[in-house]
Amino acid sequence: MPHHRLLRPVLAVSAVAITSLFLISLTLSDHYTVTRSITIQTSPERIFDLLETPREWRKWGAWNQRDPQMTVQYAGPERGRDAAWSWQGGRSGNGNAIITRTAKPNELHYIIRLQSTGTDAEGTFRLERGNQSTRVTWSMEGHLGDNPLYRYFGLFADRLMGPDLELSLTNLKTFTEKGK
Repeated sequence: MPHHRLLRPVLAVSAVAITSLFLISLTLSDHYTVTRSITIQTSPERIFDLLETPREWRKWGAWNQRDPQMTVQYAGPERGRDAAWSWQGGRSGNGNAIITRTAKPNELHYIIRLQSTGTDAEGTFRLERGNQSTRVTWSMEGHLGDNPLYRYFGLFADRLMGPDLELSLTNLKTFTEKGK
């Protein structure tokens, strides 16, 4: 009998907590942006060639290092607009991406879809020519929709995705500077 007396307050507190979390999620943004930059001692053209060719991403992308068993398939043209790739991996999950727009050698846009969430994100690379260097800025933006759990992801997007962008950009820098 004493357990029945505790059940109602526990259920009431649980209901209030779940309702509160849901209501709070409605105030959270349904959008996230993660941005990282690096300066690379090479021309924008050299970097752009690697960015617009999906097969080259294996050489510098953090995901390939983290999930060496990941399989990648390519579709469409080898480079530039409509070049596409899809992957399946244990740690990296499954998804696909397609290059949607380029302005060689300054800008590249792509759409990425993660199957685990069914959400899309837009990736953008901006390359700014410097004095014998290039400033590369990589941004990922996404809409989280109405799912309350996904909106909480937005609070942690920078901490979750930022390190992968940083590592990938560092790898890109090492790869391109070594290959000059």
